[in-house]
Amino acid sequence: MATALFSVNAVHLDGQAVVRFIGELDLAGAELAQHDGLRALASTDGGPLILDLSELSFCDSSGLGVLLRIQYEARQQGRALVLQNPNPAVQRLLEIVGLDERFTIEGSERSAPTS
Repeated sequence: MATALFSVNAVHLDGQAVVRFIGELDLAGAELAQHDGLRALASTDGGPLILDLSELSFCDSSGLGVLLRIQYEARQQGRALVLQNPNPAVQRLLEIVGLDERFTIEGSERSAPTS
């Protein structure tokens, strides 16, 4: 198998799960991202699940599907999913497909309300 272009780093900070997606989230990394994201969600009792996207350099439709699946599971548990610090390319992708309106996004250049 080729070297991994995607990895996940999950930690707990002050009782909150923080999952950092690193590298290129495409079909090859989607299963790992979903597995580790859902595992982090299950490992805490409440509060939002934070996905740190600051080191996510690329995301395709498979990656967007993972974000939506994790968000769905969080909502089923009455919890929120927060995307933190997406780089400009990932932020732009979220905007192009209209998901910037569906996710809570913090720490991006465009996270402030526009109206």
